[in-house]
Amino acid sequence: MVRIIAASFVIYSIVLTSISTVFLFIPRGEALSIQHTPVEQIVVGSKAEIAAILKGAVGDYNVTVHYKIQSSNHWKLRQMQLTARTGNTYMYEIPANETTESVDYQICARDQSNIRVCTQTYTILVADFYFVAYLTPIFYANRTSSMDIGIQSVNGFNRTIYLSISGPTTQKITTTFEPSSVTPVPSKTSTVKLHFGIQASAPATKYDLTVSGTSGTIKRSFVMTLSVPDFELNVTRFDQALKRGDRASFTITLRSLYGFDGDVTIYVKGLPEGASYRLSASELHLDGIATILLLIEATSSLEKGTYIVIVSAIGGGRVNNFDFTLVII
Repeated sequence: MVRIIAASFVIYSIVLTSISTVFLFIPRGEALSIQHTPVEQIVVGSKAEIAAILKGAVGDYNVTVHYKIQSSNHWKLRQMQLTARTGNTYMYEIPANETTESVDYQICARDQSNIRVCTQTYTILVADFYFVAYLTPIFYANRTSSMDIGIQSVNGFNRTIYLSISGPTTQKITTTFEPSSVTPVPSKTSTVKLHFGIQASAPATKYDLTVSGTSGTIKRSFVMTLSVPDFELNVTRFDQALKRGDRASFTITLRSLYGFDGDVTIYVKGLPEGASYRLSASELHLDGIATILLLIEATSSLEKGTYIVIVSAIGGGRVNNFDFTLVII
């Protein structure tokens, strides 16, 4: 009986050894791998189609794409779906509203044996453009002025951009682009001219204008403030009346408005015969506040009465007048 049991044990051991040997030599097959052609570039606002072919191992795969825009540290994880394309092709489209700038992404896959592989991290360059305004314009009335506007191509953007401007301008201010559309040199800055025509009667103020560029569904804009300057003129009288044979002093005050910075010439009109005037300065450069002394002299032969005197200041395409009453006693 003991011999039979021992023999049986020997036979059982041989069988187990044989089975174990056969199991170890079963080939596992091709290793799990991801075949992917990187998406290198798209235009801003376009969908990014990510495709990957899975090979190796057996059974179903769990395939995901991880992505983020470059200015963010937040990675998004999305499931890729098996498509009807040839082989084990998985797809995911990054939505257009998420491609506002260049995107980093990586594809990962896991098989039923819990083996996981990932690709390297790729970058999708998003082609775009933006404006570069070289100055904040201050344009004077009664003249035509221009400014340069740069259009910077980003990541090779080279589509035609159509230019426009909008805002609360009046019929007395005209704007034109030269040229009205531009195809930027890839990854460089192209320059266009923006011309302004300011009529003499255009209201002096600051105008917020929106410059826009449109290329297909892409629209980029920036707001600039256009200043149409002017100056304020005021005359202060120190003497209530002027006696014949005497003199009176007046102060002319000039004040810049909306960035006025220019030459101004002063004139005095309306004095009666027998009266004369002198100015401490008939011309000056105004940039802020300036005062001028006006001295009026009356001869003894000047008739008594009330006269309207006009002080005129001309500069920057503007003619400003201030009139006051001169009483001769």
